[in-house]
Amino acid sequence: MAESTGLVDSNVTLVGITPLEDDSADTVHKAIDVPQEVKFPEQKFFTAVNLYHSDEYIVFQTKNKKIGPRKLLLEDLLGVIIRSVSPQPNSILAEVHHVAFKNSDSRRRHERIEIIFSNPEQKEVQDKEEASLLKKVKQWRIDLLQLCDKCIKKTFIYDCPWLHKKREATDMEANPLAKYYLVFINPCSGKGQSEKMFKEEILPLFDVAGISYNTVVTERQGHASDVVRSYDLYTIDGIVILSGDGLLYEVVNGLMGRADWERVIHIPIGILPTGSGNAICASTLFESGESFSLLNSALQVIRGGVGPMDLAVAYTPGNKYYFNLLIGWGLISDVDIESEKWRSIGEKRFVLGGLMAIARKKIYQGRLWYIPAEEAGTKIVNTRVSPYTTEDENSELGTENGSTKDKDQDKNEIKGAEENKTLDGPKTMYLQDLSKPLPGCWKFVDGEFLLMAISLVPYAAHNFKVAPTAQVGKGIFHISYVPGSANRTQLIGMMLKMSDGIIDHPACISLKAKAFRLEPITTPGLLTLDGEVIDYNTLQCEPFPGLCRVMTRKRQSSIT
Repeated sequence: MAESTGLVDSNVTLVGITPLEDDSADTVHKAIDVPQEVKFPEQKFFTAVNLYHSDEYIVFQTKNKKIGPRKLLLEDLLGVIIRSVSPQPNSILAEVHHVAFKNSDSRRRHERIEIIFSNPEQKEVQDKEEASLLKKVKQWRIDLLQLCDKCIKKTFIYDCPWLHKKREATDMEANPLAKYYLVFINPCSGKGQSEKMFKEEILPLFDVAGISYNTVVTERQGHASDVVRSYDLYTIDGIVILSGDGLLYEVVNGLMGRADWERVIHIPIGILPTGSGNAICASTLFESGESFSLLNSALQVIRGGVGPMDLAVAYTPGNKYYFNLLIGWGLISDVDIESEKWRSIGEKRFVLGGLMAIARKKIYQGRLWYIPAEEAGTKIVNTRVSPYTTEDENSELGTENGSTKDKDQDKNEIKGAEENKTLDGPKTMYLQDLSKPLPGCWKFVDGEFLLMAISLVPYAAHNFKVAPTAQVGKGIFHISYVPGSANRTQLIGMMLKMSDGIIDHPACISLKAKAFRLEPITTPGLLTLDGEVIDYNTLQCEPFPGLCRVMTRKRQSSIT
């Protein structure tokens, strides 16, 4: 199967688009050489207009001074529908669907602009002439969608080594931006409205945008993993998930359970938030400068780019897991799981569960081992070198202000890599066998903890910024923990700062790591991984930076 980038050849001449005579508008082109009239959503009547295109927008140049010229960004274009029935004789009606901000607020809305294309001569036309007009309008639509495709690839990050399905020529002629998605719907996520939201809010957008789909409504835990393991993924352009974070966990583990995981792990994954967590969706929207909403998320899936998303591996004695987002221990995992019984109230369940957990204030004993990330601004406190090293080794490593120095640190970190527990999947660089001690380059903190959150992304939920400096796809664990000495007033203060980031609270300690091992001592307890309960035992993890792909509208200009 040939690989396709989805890009339009820059040498292609777009039929129906001619340069304006005005030399000052050398990047703007006239759209179509037949009379046009337009009706914007707030208008009751059509107004004469001339359409122009550039590489970034459509210009509506009306003769009505009250309306004036308007621009429509190509990156916000959903699609164009040509109607067979027009309100005027000898003409063709086209609907331009897009999303736009209203001046009154910062929320986007789906809007429709109607355009009438008429025959140049006001007379009864023959079928042949009418067919000629229709052909021109169809070509105008294709030209517009091709420009939109080029704009998206130029504007947004587009890192997508995935093999698209082989398109039929008729499909590409009808819509150069057509896609085919496998859609998973979790009917139990959030308030149980996923199916209704898909039918009422997402399907109309998919229909306008030319998105075809095959839906799978999950019936049990693990259903999505089973489907992904056996599905012919080479016939689709991506996977779309309507759920919280749990279904993403299932899909990713299903991909990694395939013999061809090295190829299918690059398939773009889009998230439509209908659950309670929605960490990756909130994080990608945040990095794109967009507010959290279902419409903005749909725009990522329909007219967005594709960016890297981290994959991480987690080992417990006897088990192996893959995840993309967050590990929780202590209060944070207790609230996540114990509040499941209040799922019907949506996100408020976390507030209720948090207050009850703070009142209980359960303390957990344990030890965290980690390899510090080599990044400026990393805050490391209360750390010591490994007790498994000899006094001479510690002397050679040296300590200064809680940090270690080792000229051969990289060599020591990957020592024993051949013995790493890799099984199938990518090979780890730093992890050691769980039964063996760690080398001296690992540091640790131990004692009493109230909570610990270890995140690869900024958000744990759309209103809970757990790691404000984290970036999707960078492969760094952002570890935040609260020692057992913190009081209830401080914990409530952290709850009030959730939307800004708990690490800004003085009671919270944070650090960054490229691998870690967590040894819980207090039992019983809960460990959660992307919202799913895993073995409560010694756990070690390492990320594979940017190995997965997520649908996003993060801009090229934001890359640092």
